[in-house]
Amino acid sequence: MSEATSADPTGGSGLLAELMAAVRTEFRVELLIPAPGELIFNMAECQVPGCPRQPRSRRLCSGHYSRWQARGGPDYEEFLADPGPAPTGRISLTPCTVRGCRFGAMSQGLCVSHHGFWQRAGQPERAAWLTAAPAVAQDGHLACRLSFCTLWTQGNSPLCHNHKSRWYGLGRPDIDEFVRRCETSGDDRFDFAPLRQAHQLRLELQYALQCRHDERKSNTNALTVAPVIRLAAASGVDSLLDWPMTRWAEHFAATKAGSSHHHG
Repeated sequence: MSEATSADPTGGSGLLAELMAAVRTEFRVELLIPAPGELIFNMAECQVPGCPRQPRSRRLCSGHYSRWQARGGPDYEEFLADPGPAPTGRISLTPCTVRGCRFGAMSQGLCVSHHGFWQRAGQPERAAWLTAAPAVAQDGHLACRLSFCTLWTQGNSPLCHNHKSRWYGLGRPDIDEFVRRCETSGDDRFDFAPLRQAHQLRLELQYALQCRHDERKSNTNALTVAPVIRLAAASGVDSLLDWPMTRWAEHFAATKAGSSHHHG
């Protein structure tokens, strides 16, 4: 459910200790990514058939909503009938062009092995070479760990060549967390990283999010929560209780005005 666990303060008393006891482990994380049906803030799925992402606007996920806007906001049912390919981030990547080969394409449309064969053959005209290349047997190959990817794993890795490269590019994080991040691409995620040094303030907001979840009275999405986290982080206080509501209102107004001036 989470990508990284927040560093928790040790010890503590008073409100901080009470928060440590009250905020459940699943909420006491730096990056909270609720899975559909797990920590539900919005139980619906995107209205595009087969799309598992959570909706943001007009019952569409952010990717499909952007596509709908780019097309000029056509008739809704017409768009749902022809939404185009799946948004980037949760699709299988390009396989090798040799018949039957499901290793990821590395260069010239070929996987690592077939690219080597092609080079050692003197780099002949590729179309003719592909026609003559023997088909690859399908037995004995494992699929990439990512559920949406149909490419074969590379070497001893649980990932295909393409996703393995992405994993390396991210600094080789924990495989389970990498898979989680890829498979929730486009879904809501609540990022508490701006409050990494403000332990009590972070816990207060995590507790508020936990209460919203438990009450189940209204949807809560990341677009609503993210500005609150940024606002709290910019305040420099250790607790929401450090300021009265009037000062928080002033801080919000000043931050909003500064943002508008900056973008203006």
